[in-house]
Amino acid sequence: MDHTVFISYSSSDKAVAEQICSSLEGAGIGCWIAPRDIPPGADYPAAILAGIQGSSALVVVVSASAVTSPHILTEVGHAFSAKRRIIPFRLSAADLPADLDYFLSMSQWLDASGGVTPENLARLKDVLSRPPQRTPAADPVRGSSPGSTNTGTSIGIDIRVVGPAAGDYCRHRFLRTAIARWQERHRIRGKINPARGHQGRQRRR
Repeated sequence: MDHTVFISYSSSDKAVAEQICSSLEGAGIGCWIAPRDIPPGADYPAAILAGIQGSSALVVVVSASAVTSPHILTEVGHAFSAKRRIIPFRLSAADLPADLDYFLSMSQWLDASGGVTPENLARLKDVLSRPPQRTPAADPVRGSSPGSTNTGTSIGIDIRVVGPAAGDYCRHRFLRTAIARWQERHRIRGKINPARGHQGRQRRR
């Protein structure tokens, strides 16, 4: 099965990530998930990067532990730089840290505050089966981060779709700052720093 979706998650959410992976693959949607898809003896950061580049979308499990994980930020940042579709599966409604919010500000997200329910998994599969949609900016959709410039319209499944006007604003105002902050945080210029990159899922916090 080809890898279509990279699943990014904190080790605290391993059970959730595995449920998502099983559900998507059961529907014929290929997934890349660590540590399952990392060959024994492989360089961990390089394997993560290859997994992201080999996928067309990244589903990030957003939880209280995920928003504080530098590994999640690294994965989302690489997906953003590679222009991969990013879909946050948001378990927690807590405010996002500024760095992560920059990268997710133009993404569709799925409100999964009810947990990994059959309904939320069905919504995720439905979103992945359709191409990204963009509509004119409108009222903020329920679940937007407080203070965020994000706007969008509801398509009936708690998915925020950022409109072109909002996207242009975010792109011109935040894109350079987002990438600069991410690179400064990891002390890199376009690739993972092994000293601060992935050291294995078991070390995530």
